[in-house]
Amino acid sequence: MKKVLLCLLLSPVFVFSQITITSSDFSNMFLVGNGMSIRENDGGGAVDIGNPGGDNNWDFSWFQGNLQMDLVSIDPFTSPYISEFPGANIATYSVGDFEGDQAELWNYSSLNGSFDHFGTAALLSTQPEDLFTIKNKPAQIEAQLPLTINSSWSHSYTQTLYVNGSPFISSQIDYSVIVDAYGTMTLPGGAVFEALRMRETMTINGLTSVTYQFLSKSGAQVSVFASGSNPPGSGVIAADSYNWNFEFQSVNVSLTVTHPGSNDVVIAGELDSIKYMYWSGNVDLYYSLDEGVTYEVIDTGYSSPLGTYYWNVPDSFLTTKAIIKVVDSSPDSAESGLFKIKPWQRSRLDENDDFELYVPDDDGWSFSNSRINIWPQTWWQQFDYQSGIDPYTNLRYPPIPPFIVAADSLFPDWPLFVDVFSFSKCYYPAIVSVYRPRALRNWRVKSMRWGGSCFGFAVSSLLGFYHKQELVQLIGDFTELF
Repeated sequence: MKKVLLCLLLSPVFVFSQITITSSDFSNMFLVGNGMSIRENDGGGAVDIGNPGGDNNWDFSWFQGNLQMDLVSIDPFTSPYISEFPGANIATYSVGDFEGDQAELWNYSSLNGSFDHFGTAALLSTQPEDLFTIKNKPAQIEAQLPLTINSSWSHSYTQTLYVNGSPFISSQIDYSVIVDAYGTMTLPGGAVFEALRMRETMTINGLTSVTYQFLSKSGAQVSVFASGSNPPGSGVIAADSYNWNFEFQSVNVSLTVTHPGSNDVVIAGELDSIKYMYWSGNVDLYYSLDEGVTYEVIDTGYSSPLGTYYWNVPDSFLTTKAIIKVVDSSPDSAESGLFKIKPWQRSRLDENDDFELYVPDDDGWSFSNSRINIWPQTWWQQFDYQSGIDPYTNLRYPPIPPFIVAADSLFPDWPLFVDVFSFSKCYYPAIVSVYRPRALRNWRVKSMRWGGSCFGFAVSSLLGFYHKQELVQLIGDFTELF
């Protein structure tokens, strides 16, 4: 969580010469509608952080990110949880990781001589009805403005996690920052920014971590999360992880449907959600089952500060061509990606790309699961393990266990066992008449009186349902397994 908060709340800066970052710079970064994409590498590695003082040339162009999170600045007073953070006048919204879960995140800060972080509100995808908030008391001072070389500050605060308004766990945090270097930084793609370097030391319940932040006047940023509690202040250091972002820039804040997304699967007959963002006022919601050719109304005049609508998906909606459309009062509209609505029962896609249900009377075996039908004497009497011929060697079975004591009616028979596990697993290929001891031991353990073929029925009928051509090769063509 610390990484996410630092990432969301600090608006980066970088340098060709000594620079000063002011309240005006922070204000420009967090204009409503501005956004950025944050990239993170949680594998870390060795990072050159330069030296204290001036004339640094930090090269971060080699950074690679395996995680990405997008955020946008929003009007805090129209955001859903502003009442939880009195005094906040800046807010951002993002979708990302929160304590290991996918979540919607709202971060609340203030800009008034310093950039202070009040806390975070989160809705987890796994617990959509619960509100998680992290509150800093007093607010964490992320930046004492103006920022310039040798700026420093320190303070202590308490951070508490609340679940639906009830305190869950609290931590005492000691936090100190010094701006100890300036220079230029190069980000992936080659963009170059003048920047300041800040060494941040955070002690939580006695455990200390150090982060180096490289910040620019426009909001470009690099964060290096150092390994160890007292890393070097210069040169190449070990990092547990690092992240970066480019400048805060104006983004398209038009209406967007975030769920369902392309290729998502929704189960017919169950409760599901429609999620949208950057809305204005009430919205009308529609669905299409034919790739947007026609639409039907789900609801009209709906309003949600979270941009979430729960609907009971009718059990008759079976399609691979579903689309959700949301229309707001602007008017503005947005459509989801093409997604599937499938039945809760077993089903397959037919030649028209439509769902077809598994019907036991058509797609299951019709044989009674009895010995006389499935493992009859007319079949097993062909085996004679004491004096008969092994069809794989064309020689008599060896007069050793397990063959010398094997009954003809044992299930499975040895040829079937070889067919299932392959010839090479049961014999030494170079000497075909020599049996692998492990195969003999396994057959001796597995073979016994026939006790039913229900598992085989289930597997075979599903093979015929999902992969007909494969089963045709074994039993011949068929229209209905039944």
